[in-house]
Amino acid sequence: EVARVGIRAHVTRQRASQALLQLRANMHIFGQSLGHYLLANTSYLNNDIRNAIITCDAYLANIPPLETHNAHALMEGFRAWLLYQGDQPLQAEILMENLLFNCQPGYSIDLQRYLTVPLIRLRIRRGDFVAARTLTEQLDALAQDSGSAIFAAHATFEKIRLAYAKGNSSELQQLAMQNSLDDKVRLALDTSRPMQWEARECWVLAGIILHMQHEQFDKARALAQQLLHLSVDYGYPIRFLSLNMCIA
Repeated sequence: EVARVGIRAHVTRQRASQALLQLRANMHIFGQSLGHYLLANTSYLNNDIRNAIITCDAYLANIPPLETHNAHALMEGFRAWLLYQGDQPLQAEILMENLLFNCQPGYSIDLQRYLTVPLIRLRIRRGDFVAARTLTEQLDALAQDSGSAIFAAHATFEKIRLAYAKGNSSELQQLAMQNSLDDKVRLALDTSRPMQWEARECWVLAGIILHMQHEQFDKARALAQQLLHLSVDYGYPIRFLSLNMCIA
């Protein structure tokens, strides 16, 4: 299965490279932005964060920022995310704050969510729960404005993570009831129902946290194993693998 995913990533990278060469020849700036992003994302999905960052750096060094669209901002944001994933939290945090709190015209709501989620985690890791709560409220507002199911899942998951980190069992239980968490987890594990991977991942991880809070470690482990199997079936990495490694 690992070999199958690796082959798929290799083919995707080859096609993205071929497309990028054609777009460079045609001087298609937006297409070059997309090509670089696809190359970087393919490396990331293949757990090659170093090459993903190199691809982002090559784009940022050679393509000037354009205020008319958010391609440059997306690549900057993705680079910051990669640094966070590559265990360079301080450098990632500085870049994310600069991008998030100095938004330029064309910065999409997706980019804002892309940056807000890891910032919440960094604040929680530092024990700055007040700042983390402010960011979760901002993420919740983004979710409501966008109407996106992925945004809603992320916003709820971050609230649950924050309540768990604070040891606030009553708040965690209230969040679970308000969001019908048991139903959301059941639907996320039902592959016959359409749901985007990020939403599935968030709802299942939220269910894992709830079981951990209640010290139901067998149930938490079972959910973690189901999520790991789903990630293989979908060919996606689990972004919060350390959480699963603690209980798997």
